[in-house]
Amino acid sequence: MKLRWLIPLLFCLQAFGVTHYISKTVTGASDSNNGTAKSTPWLHMPGMATCASNCATYTPSPGDSFILYGGDTWTASDLGITWQWSGSNASPIYIGVDTSWYSSGECGASFCRPIFNASHSALTQASDDFINVYQNLNGSCTQPCVTFDNIEITGGDGIGSYVYYSSPYFEFKNLYMHGWATNSNNNGGCFTGATNVTGSSIHDSICDGTDTTQNWYNGFTGIHHLIYNVVIRYVVSGVLADIDIMHDILISNMVTSAGGDHCNGFSYSPYSGSTTIVYNVVNAMGTGCSGGVVWWANGDLGSTGGCVGCTAYLFNNVLYNDQNGITTGGHPSASSGTFYLSNNTIDTGAQSGVNCMGNGEASPRMTVNFYNTHCIVVSGSTICVNTGATCTDGGGNLAQTEAVANADNYTASQTYVYSPTASNSPTVGNGVNEQSLCTTLAGINAAAGTACQSDTTYAVSYNTSNHTVSYPARTVNAWPLSAAWDSSAYRFVGAAAPQGAPTPAAMLALR
Repeated sequence: MKLRWLIPLLFCLQAFGVTHYISKTVTGASDSNNGTAKSTPWLHMPGMATCASNCATYTPSPGDSFILYGGDTWTASDLGITWQWSGSNASPIYIGVDTSWYSSGECGASFCRPIFNASHSALTQASDDFINVYQNLNGSCTQPCVTFDNIEITGGDGIGSYVYYSSPYFEFKNLYMHGWATNSNNNGGCFTGATNVTGSSIHDSICDGTDTTQNWYNGFTGIHHLIYNVVIRYVVSGVLADIDIMHDILISNMVTSAGGDHCNGFSYSPYSGSTTIVYNVVNAMGTGCSGGVVWWANGDLGSTGGCVGCTAYLFNNVLYNDQNGITTGGHPSASSGTFYLSNNTIDTGAQSGVNCMGNGEASPRMTVNFYNTHCIVVSGSTICVNTGATCTDGGGNLAQTEAVANADNYTASQTYVYSPTASNSPTVGNGVNEQSLCTTLAGINAAAGTACQSDTTYAVSYNTSNHTVSYPARTVNAWPLSAAWDSSAYRFVGAAAPQGAPTPAAMLALR
């Protein structure tokens, strides 16, 4: 009888894994410890350059957790982390924090993140990448099997990336990345994906160059599957990558690179198939990005021969202070498919002669179907330029000059820029009903279909004191099932109580 009970108990213990604690400052911390109690932590975690003794001989297994002491700092000699182990669907591996375990001397009265800080020095290993996941580890996983959570990364030397990964089903969340240096040899990035990142996600994280020279790093480069609830600012390019789904992203203050290369807000193409979905993005490029590419959908497909069968869906996005609008279609001279743009608010800034969407290069480029667009330009009334695009006006669009929009109380000084203020504002009730688009999106991605049925979340709010993001930045209002929509990313509801946004948990359940 005892033996029959012992066997399932062993399986149970294996499924739950082992928790190890890691600290640089807790008295008695040593890699020779067992690491399994807060009083006997390791100095390092597996994969760190200076991991030794019991830390070095331990093999991370499904269900394991590695808890970093809040407020502690690991330096260039400890870094980067070369991660080579995988969890499983039932027992993922967690690398992150216990918010009750932190240094009061460093954090004060409440938790603060553990820190990876290279102080602008070269890292000991991992090709100058702070976190390097370099193998396809998760072949048996169908959901994230490894999570990196709640780490501050700073002091990059400008060569490598803060996170470089080439493995599917990884999750990176609650990261705060900042403080990189300018380097004449290369320009790194906060996140770089490569090879195979199917099912991997990056969310609730910040890439902020405010405390740098602001002319070197990029936000996202390479390839990515899913990015959401992210803040990107003061970088050269926000997103310069192949990506399947992006939503609830706040991007601002792009800058020209130290080498003179132009800046980009978003320039992307599909990663794993032929479809890209982008929604609830707020993009304010700023004055430091004169002549930059604000938003180039499927911009790189021309260089690979084009993609006639590609489809891009862009909805509930707000672009302002951008000096141009949404450029659709690749280059040099190849079609990049069909675009569906619905309920976007676009202000092209102070630059005259600029349209809100289209492609001014020679045909063939793409087919653009646009609905319920509020287009605000310095002068003119053309929403979509058709030099290199087949522009199809699906109805419900409104073009205004900046002066006319301002007279109707659509301004950049509003809490939610260029939003309607009254029931008789020109965008209100001026659109066409796009529930059929939501149905189409639901068949591709359930979360996108749900988001389509309401107006913009206005991305996320950024708390600059503790460097966290809050979702959503704005309570959404559901679009009517059969009545007319508005010509805007926003729905005006007057005195009626706004309907609440889907909770983050509900949105995650739909992914």
